Amino acid sequence: MYVNSHGVIEADPRQDQSLAPWPQPEGLTSQPLRSASRIQKVNATLAGMLMLAVVVSSGLAIAIRTSAQAAMPASVSGFGKALPLGNPEVQPNDEVTAIASSPSTDGYWTVTREGKVTPFGNVSDLGGLDDTVIADIVDIQSTQKGDGYWLLASNGNVYTFGSAKFYGTPELNGVFGKSFVKILPTKNSDGYLLVEGNGSVSAFGEAKNQGSAVSSLIGDSVVDARMTPSGDGYVMLSVKGAVFAFGDAFFYGAISAGQLSDTATAIAFSEDALGYWILTQNGQVLPFGQAQSFGNSAEPSRTGAPSIDLAIHQSGEGYWVATGKNEVEKPVRKAGQIVTKVGAQVAIPSTNADTNAANPDIWAALRNCEAGGVYTRNSGNGYYGAYQFSAATWRSMGTGYEYAHLAPPEVQDDAARRLQARSGWGQWPACSRKIGVR
Repeated sequence: MYVNSHGVIEADPRQDQSLAPWPQPEGLTSQPLRSASRIQKVNATLAGMLMLAVVVSSGLAIAIRTSAQAAMPASVSGFGKALPLGNPEVQPNDEVTAIASSPSTDGYWTVTREGKVTPFGNVSDLGGLDDTVIADIVDIQSTQKGDGYWLLASNGNVYTFGSAKFYGTPELNGVFGKSFVKILPTKNSDGYLLVEGNGSVSAFGEAKNQGSAVSSLIGDSVVDARMTPSGDGYVMLSVKGAVFAFGDAFFYGAISAGQLSDTATAIAFSEDALGYWILTQNGQVLPFGQAQSFGNSAEPSRTGAPSIDLAIHQSGEGYWVATGKNEVEKPVRKAGQIVTKVGAQVAIPSTNADTNAANPDIWAALRNCEAGGVYTRNSGNGYYGAYQFSAATWRSMGTGYEYAHLAPPEVQDDAARRLQARSGWGQWPACSRKIGVR
């Protein structure tokens, strides 16, 4: 097993993975050395000590840098030919939700829930959402030429940048209250599919709906999806690691119960769609078909930040893994009014926000802040439902439903109220501060 400062590399970095010796450093030889004089030996010893000091010094620098990286709330680890190019700066109470790579150059973009896009490597800075646009961004996808991208909000709103074109949204067609997790542009960027957490698919432009996973999801939900390189098919990935193939997409396998120690979060095709990788929240990258393993992310074990998305290097010989949990800003007590930052600025007067847990307006504001008011919300970041329960906290509520977003609204409402009565508003540190209840 080989370790670098960005994660654990499990595959032998030598291309042929044989037992051939490692390449000798330039200037050295594996042949026996001629005998040297005493002075030469002393000089060699001194030089060796100096070199050791340099190596130790360099090692300490690497360790310090690695420790600093490990402390970062949002990071990108690189494997294979996908070299790490930088970590996004994320504002308090925001978090990275997705990463997209360019098909034509070496680089990637990250996007946060509030729509801030950060470019790394040779990709263009095409902008993101400003503070006047309130959106819950769950995905970013590049155009085929890498000169544009789409942002998808959980309600199905689509934002275009660069050469990416707009082809419509569900709300423009009169469809509301849906929870989307993925946008799948066509091969020619002349349309896109929007995939819901329940496995439904909506087509826009020239994109073709090849089928849904609604009837196959029993106690489960879709967390990610990917279009095949041909654009004539796609796969969906569920939270439990199940894979559903449509059109010309081929099924290469799914995560077995023994393999899945955490929830699945992302799936991506290898070159020519001859296999795919599945990412889990704890940083495992599992290969299927002809996909080659380049290693797993060590960030979740070091920082507790979940791995949330996977982007493939343009060569197909490596991938980037993004973590998305951000540190929460220390709550500041505010009084007077409740403000939620979802859809539009909403102000709800409150004279006793700290104790008024029975006020239905407060719970509506909390739902809007946490998940845009969508009870079926599952964006793949390890939190579920209208109140964004973690899996562990939800199980402790004893509802009988495996995940919060699978439970009816009244069950989620009851669980949230019981949790608040048991543990206080601190269970929602960011949003409880935003809406003024503490």
